Amino acid sequence: MQRIVFFLRFLNWFTARQLRVHPWRVLAVVLGIALGAAVFTSVRLAVYASLDSFTRSMDFLSGKAEWTVMRPDGRVPEGLVARLRSHPAVETASPLISSYVSISKKDTQPFLLIGLDPLLDYPLRQWRIESTSGHADQIWLDLLRLPHTIIMSQPLARQYAITGGDLVSLEHVHQIAQFRVLGMLEPEGLSLVEGGYVGLTDIATMQEFTGLQGWVDRIDLRLKPDATEQAVAQLKSLLPPGIDLQAPTETKESGLTMIHAYQLNLSMLSFVSLFVGMFLVYSLVSLNAASRRRGTISNLFVRVRVEKLHLDFWEILLSFGVTLFVSLVAAYRPAREATHIAPREAMMMHESPARKKHPGRHPTFLGMALILLAWPVAKLPSLPGLPLSGYSAVLILVVGFSILSLPLLQWMGSRLPPLLRRIAGEPAFLAGRYVRDAGNRTAISVGALVTAMALFVALVIMVHSFRDTVSLWVNQTLAGDFFVRPKMSGANRYHDPLPQKVVDGLKKIQGVDVMAYRHLELRYGKIPYELEAVSFEPLLRYGKFLLLHADMAKIKGSLIAGDGVLVSEVFANETGLSVGERYRVRLGNVLLDLPVLGVFRDYRTRGGVVYANLRTYQKLTGDQRWSGVRFFFKNHNQNLESSKAHLRSEVLRYCGKDHPLEMVSGLELRQEILKIFDETFAVTTVLLLIALLVAGLGITTTLTVLVLERIQQLNTLSAVGAGTGQIRAMIFWEAVLMVVAGEGIGLVCGFLMSHLLIYVINLQSFGWTFLYRVNWNALVVSLPLILATALLAA
Repeated sequence: MQRIVFFLRFLNWFTARQLRVHPWRVLAVVLGIALGAAVFTSVRLAVYASLDSFTRSMDFLSGKAEWTVMRPDGRVPEGLVARLRSHPAVETASPLISSYVSISKKDTQPFLLIGLDPLLDYPLRQWRIESTSGHADQIWLDLLRLPHTIIMSQPLARQYAITGGDLVSLEHVHQIAQFRVLGMLEPEGLSLVEGGYVGLTDIATMQEFTGLQGWVDRIDLRLKPDATEQAVAQLKSLLPPGIDLQAPTETKESGLTMIHAYQLNLSMLSFVSLFVGMFLVYSLVSLNAASRRRGTISNLFVRVRVEKLHLDFWEILLSFGVTLFVSLVAAYRPAREATHIAPREAMMMHESPARKKHPGRHPTFLGMALILLAWPVAKLPSLPGLPLSGYSAVLILVVGFSILSLPLLQWMGSRLPPLLRRIAGEPAFLAGRYVRDAGNRTAISVGALVTAMALFVALVIMVHSFRDTVSLWVNQTLAGDFFVRPKMSGANRYHDPLPQKVVDGLKKIQGVDVMAYRHLELRYGKIPYELEAVSFEPLLRYGKFLLLHADMAKIKGSLIAGDGVLVSEVFANETGLSVGERYRVRLGNVLLDLPVLGVFRDYRTRGGVVYANLRTYQKLTGDQRWSGVRFFFKNHNQNLESSKAHLRSEVLRYCGKDHPLEMVSGLELRQEILKIFDETFAVTTVLLLIALLVAGLGITTTLTVLVLERIQQLNTLSAVGAGTGQIRAMIFWEAVLMVVAGEGIGLVCGFLMSHLLIYVINLQSFGWTFLYRVNWNALVVSLPLILATALLAA
């Protein structure tokens, strides 16, 4: 007990007192490490919230179902329900239809409308009618016997000020219909799907509303406890060709894969700020040790208290653990050095520490070895969506270049002082010598700047390359002057094609080239992807594909004739199919079997894409439905705005207003895609600024350490006549040399890191790469600004 008391008193005398005497030093470092920790935590919080919401929605929607009967390219005949329920291994089977619909008001967000059989579904999914809505049994009965009735979740009803008994007008591509609200749902089970924006209706009403009489989206099954694998095999044999029996978790897992990849990339990016903050902690401990050289030994543990958030316990523990670990690692070496101070140095108040021994060539060889090692490490196998080898290579690259900062500073301090003397006099000469003699402490802060600078350059190149490639993609592959598709088709994954009345109307429009397409969302094994059947002739006349493998001039004729398909880079990487191999997919009773003619770049977020010829698809499957239409104006010399307005009115005239459609000009669509891209990558700008700010704080702290360590020399300079301005100029030139070294090394490191980001990490995370483009204008403008900012911090 006495030892504990003594330790606490000792801690108060030497550590707490030091923190109280120099609050601004502590505040600067706490700010730096807090920024890194806050960014790391907030990024994980945001993605964790999305991950949790998605998982909860999928779990509530699946309920207690053990198996799901689905058809990847369409819907399931309702007659299968009776056949499945009669199987001795099946305990319950419930059909389900879900579709996003909207209330017929402007600026309303779509919500998920679920159609189910309340009697069959009760054993599988949990939902309960709010007690204030009235007698629950009566509402249940009314939902079954009264058409066009709905029960809403509380958040949805509050959003649009809807109460029980109200009539609401709902829009679906097949019709606009009035629904009577019977009551509200308690906030549990199905009511929590989609963040609480959901409505329930009887499946018969849902079929009439969506035009799906006799069809359902899926049939959920729960088997009896004694069901065997043989019984499952028998159930599969009952299903028609093209209809699968799969676990409900398969759909959830495919969605989680992309979210996890996004989470990992943002978490690693945000960790850079915390990594840069590690250099800052190192500098603070060195600073305190330097300012207390008379017989004191210091140990400092920097903890950051993050504002309380509603997080999972493990998320809080992770954030705290990572921050504490980084701080302790950074504090260890300077604390250890402080315990090895020679007695003479400790007792002599005015004597400067001896000049560090020249490190020789060991840092140079070690830094170069790590840099050369980065690329082989990057090429090591990695798990899908988990680019550990890529991130390991980035870390090795940063460490290698940070180590090179020490010999570079030694070289600059040895070779440049004579030149600096001619340019700016003795202060600049002495600054160069002090940079040479400072040793590891200067290199540590330069290493922080190298890390922040390399990240800045790499991300500027990556984001510019990505945006430039996406811009080419949307203007070429997504070519079109006017687009028409069913309302909310994107949210509903194109499950609902255009009604035949709309198709007949669109065929009557004159003066434009029409390119219809059929869009399906399928699976290749467990890999989700999109199949789009198009008319290649107009598409290749007005647009083009960004081909990675193949020559369009050689394969164009085969594509137009329907003798092959194009696959996206993501699909090729996920499935292993490339040029010359065969793409096979079962669509109902038909097997589509065509050679892969080329691989192209595509940046959709729902997996890979396969383009097939529409006529070939229709001939093989007999499916004549359209998922949407692209219009191309034959004369682009006309007034395009008036042409678009005229085309919009023609669509309404021929197709009527009974079927809600999404109509958008090609220019607006492409601008919206690029806007979403810019908003998505806006977070990287914030992360870069924070990393640079932390690096600037590190430069400031390091210069303070250097001043304290040579206080005798500075006093001597003052005694022999050096003015305050000359001493300031000397410190300024030290900062110039440090920042120039950090920017120079960081610039080279950033270019190499950008290759890892584009060709390794993005490929391992998302399955795509993009054209390498350097935004020289941004770099030329940014580098002097970064230099000025770092010098201002110094």
